Amino acid sequence: MRLGVEKGRVTALLGGNGCGKSSTLKCVVGMLGVTGGSIRFEDETIENLKPHQIFARGIAMVPQHRELFAGMTTAENILIGGMTRCPKRERKGRLAGILEHFPRLQDRVKSRAGNLSGGEQQMLATARALMSEPKLLLMDEPTAGLAPVVIDEIAQIVAELKARGETIFIVEQNVRVALRVADYVYVARQGRVVMQGAVDEFRDDHQLFLEYMGQGKDALISQHAHRSHR
Repeated sequence: MRLGVEKGRVTALLGGNGCGKSSTLKCVVGMLGVTGGSIRFEDETIENLKPHQIFARGIAMVPQHRELFAGMTTAENILIGGMTRCPKRERKGRLAGILEHFPRLQDRVKSRAGNLSGGEQQMLATARALMSEPKLLLMDEPTAGLAPVVIDEIAQIVAELKARGETIFIVEQNVRVALRVADYVYVARQGRVVMQGAVDEFRDDHQLFLEYMGQGKDALISQHAHRSHR
């Protein structure tokens, strides 16, 4: 797949299960090897770098399954995100600044991550990634498995990050969320980009967009309703 992410904008990659969305993100951060093509970031080829080297260049990912340290507190989990990209003397100040954008986490700052709700854990994983002040933030299925009201909260957080000028590449199956927060959208099927364009183009023909994903509108909505209440 040939993809591009513009600085200061939100780019979304959409598609059904097994089309290569999450694998694409894992290749970007060095968790999967690249068998063909190249990955460039700020005019540098990075596909042969180790994950810690890619992170050091300013790429952070919010993983699909959050991968938090359940026995550590909310504050401790966030601070881990800045261990290598934030000087020790600046960490408390940066932590306080991040928590201002996550009011629910402020109330749970001393709670263990394992005791947080699914939505709070997703917010925590996002806050941890932001602790490194990434130049590029990757988000892998941030609304997966969440109740509708929490999905709205996560979408609002992404919208606020967008308003701050963050550069975000988001992988999603939830079309409504993607169209709400993204500037540019790619649609993938079986490892190939089958459709792309500015979000406004898709809003003009929403049904065509869903058909390119290989799913009818009703099927897609039903799928997400099922996943949200598991």
